[in-house]
Amino acid sequence: MYNQKHLVAKRIVFGLLALAMMVVIFFFSSQNGEESGNLSNSITETVVDFVVKTFDVQFEKTEENMSIVKMIIRKLAHFSEYFVFAIFVTLFMYTFKLNKLALSGISLAIAALYATTDEFHQSFVDSRFASPIDIGIDSSGALVAILILFLIFSLAERKYKKDDIKVETYPI
Repeated sequence: MYNQKHLVAKRIVFGLLALAMMVVIFFFSSQNGEESGNLSNSITETVVDFVVKTFDVQFEKTEENMSIVKMIIRKLAHFSEYFVFAIFVTLFMYTFKLNKLALSGISLAIAALYATTDEFHQSFVDSRFASPIDIGIDSSGALVAILILFLIFSLAERKYKKDDIKVETYPI
């Protein structure tokens, strides 16, 4: 069903996408405190304005309220970056003919290790610091993505077995 050329192409594509996400994450972590803060403020303003206008919500733009929304957005950004990164890493790993649970565990380890090294890198950036909480949020985003893919591939595998279709790797 899958020939070697397809597997190599998928490994290259998913590997490059994972590397691209690593570069994006590294770029954001390389921003100094002022640059990062300005970007967060801009995104927070945009999100608040959109929600207020779209859903006709009453929201007082006090410093305290905006600070809470900004923190939530920053943490969601961490979660989202690693969610996407883990999808690419997991899809790359699933091109190998190994146990799906082991491949998922390796994917999670890769994402958690990158989150740790990224926070370490961030500790050297002006006005930034490393946060174990961010490592946990990053790893949680990766875990959720990996669990979703695990479930999808488990269901797909079950369907292939039910239909007696021989699959050499996971159906990606």
